Amino acid sequence: MRKKLLFSTILVLYLIVIFSNLTFALAQTPEATGEPQITEEENLKPANIEEFSAYVKYDESVEINGEVSFEFTPEKPEILPQGYTITWKFSDGKELKGDKVSHIFKNPGVNDIHVILGSEAGIWTDSLEVFVYEKLILFITDRNSERQKILSLSNFAKNQGIYLQTIESFERASGYLSEEVLSQKLIEASEDLKKTDQIVIWTNSEVGLTLLNRVHRTLEDTETNFNNKNIIFVTDRSFTDLKNIAKGTFNTIKPARLIMTRYEALWTLFESAGIETFLKNIQLMDIKFLIIDSSEDEEPKGTFMANMVNFMIDKGVPSNTIRLILILPVIVTFVAFVKQIIGISTLGVYTPSILALSFIALDLTYGLSILIILLFIGTLGRYLLKRYRLLYIPRMSILLTFVNIGIFFLLFLASYFNAAQLLSLSIFPILIMGTLVEKFVSIQTDRGIKEAMLLIVETILVSLGAYYVAEWEFLQSKIIAYPEIIFIFIFINIILGRWTGLRLFEYVRFRELIGHAEEE
Repeated sequence: MRKKLLFSTILVLYLIVIFSNLTFALAQTPEATGEPQITEEENLKPANIEEFSAYVKYDESVEINGEVSFEFTPEKPEILPQGYTITWKFSDGKELKGDKVSHIFKNPGVNDIHVILGSEAGIWTDSLEVFVYEKLILFITDRNSERQKILSLSNFAKNQGIYLQTIESFERASGYLSEEVLSQKLIEASEDLKKTDQIVIWTNSEVGLTLLNRVHRTLEDTETNFNNKNIIFVTDRSFTDLKNIAKGTFNTIKPARLIMTRYEALWTLFESAGIETFLKNIQLMDIKFLIIDSSEDEEPKGTFMANMVNFMIDKGVPSNTIRLILILPVIVTFVAFVKQIIGISTLGVYTPSILALSFIALDLTYGLSILIILLFIGTLGRYLLKRYRLLYIPRMSILLTFVNIGIFFLLFLASYFNAAQLLSLSIFPILIMGTLVEKFVSIQTDRGIKEAMLLIVETILVSLGAYYVAEWEFLQSKIIAYPEIIFIFIFINIILGRWTGLRLFEYVRFRELIGHAEEE
């Protein structure tokens, strides 16, 4: 039974790794990314001139009465006819000539630009579009599962003359990394932050709020700030759970107001003439919202530990880091329950717990794939070194060197496939995984490869269970809002520590003996 379970689990894990690698590789192809594909053969064809606008550098959106520069920079000028000229015809009737021109757009909406490339060999025409907006709104999101809704919102806003500048973290990264990515992108968009008076945040957790504290501290010595801006935070969670964090964020960045509401309110926001009209409209539509402004108490009200959480977030500590610290007692309690009540064997309590944290930090697919690769490298290195009859400590040092060389090449592959950001931000969880190889190889030496494989599979299964418990959305929201919850798990462990009955697997293992005893 245990061998069949081992074989089935290994097969499933192997298929997960293969599928994730194929999906990731396909996601990087030009067909998937939408990048233009121009082969060497196509570049030599005169017909490629018909697509010459692909080599025009320009901003696709601009504020009304703003200026846009257009620059024609072909990758291979030799494919163009001799003595060519570029003519730019704008929708307001103005006409300019030259490889580099500038134009001020005064008409809101989508403006068409006809580009004409002319020479003695012929005339080619193409067209460009520039969206001239009357209002700019920053939209911060990591909701990869809602990309279609976000696209619909962007198109709807465009029809209202609003440019929705999306700052996203749609890469296949974990929620733990999204705060880092979004913070960096928002800092890079500081010029747009100056222009806008509204910021919309729609993230999977309170990350969208807490990253504002980090950005504020980074930009506090510059002219960029959140003063006089209205921040709309969209969430599915209870306003009560998020109110203390929202109030702490408000006190730090000091915007005009911070409004927590639901997704349905965004359509009304883009239709409304101003923020006051927006609030009246969603009130009439019975859409829930909560306003946090200077009229409330200066300090957020909460428990002692909740105020400690708010203080750390105010000082720039990532909320996901705090959540990982608070969630660890939950994870170790789950591991203790599985070992003590169910009877699954693992590499102690620490190993499955730290693996679960690594899966959270790296994303499950990446974390599981990297772990299996590192275990394979460790096993292969053990067999390669077996013939040399080395002492234990030098042999382990060489094995860990092999593992770290493997991590180095993983980082190289991540860079090659444009995923270096993920690995560079999460290198310590990967290194922690590498140190677990020592335990795995030691068990192979003491008990054999079959016992070691079975034990590591059971450890990974428990880690996966702990991962899903830790990723439970209800638990995540409550543990940040009410950190004192972690003390409950102390009492749960006291109860587990007094357990004297058989484990569930022992009932299965000794079922014949138990049945025989009952017959007597």
